[in-house]
Order: sequence, then C-alpha cells, then structure tokens
Amino acid sequence: MVHVTLEIPDDLATRLGLSGEQIGKELRLAAAFSLCGQAQLSSLEAARLAGVSYREFLEAAARARVELFSASLEELKQELARPVPSGVDLEAIKRELGSGAASR
Repeated sequence: MVHVTLEIPDDLATRLGLSGEQIGKELRLAAAFSLCGQAQLSSLEAARLAGVSYREFLEAAARARVELFSASLEELKQELARPVPSGVDLEAIKRELGSGAASR
C-alpha cells in the first residue's frame, strides 16, 4: 500500500475546523470525486480510494452534489454492456445497495 503525507498549513486546518484525521478523510473523498469525475477511476475504485463503501461513496457524492458521471445516454449504454471486471462481487454490491434502501 502506498502512503502519502500532506502538510496542511495550520491556519487552513483551523479554518476547516476539522481534526487532522478528518481532513485526511475529506481530502481522500475529494480526490476520489475528482478522479471519478474525470473518468480516471470507476466509481467503485473511487470508493476504495476514499476508504468508504460503494453506497457511502454514492451517498456522499449526492450530498456534495458532485457529478460523477458526465456521460451521454449512449456512453452509459456502452459502459453497461461491458463485461464486469474480475474480482467485482456484483451480488455483494446489490446486497449493500439494497440494505441502504431498506434503512431509509
């Protein structure tokens, strides 16, 4: 695993009103939003980068009003027609998404 260290100026950390750990989480999430929005990472990969579940990632993006998918209908159809990458557990994703809907 790669470890990255960031130095945040004290005045900005104070302005954000977050602990160092919270700032790290927020920056990981922001990076994941950005890379997903630029199509450099899939939404599933971006969730992994952010260190949250897929459902949590999508919910955070919705709360932040972040556009993750800037694609036309035709592009979405092509994406859905592609084979699922190996190692992706679709049933686990369905269960996770289903559990989120049931808890609302």
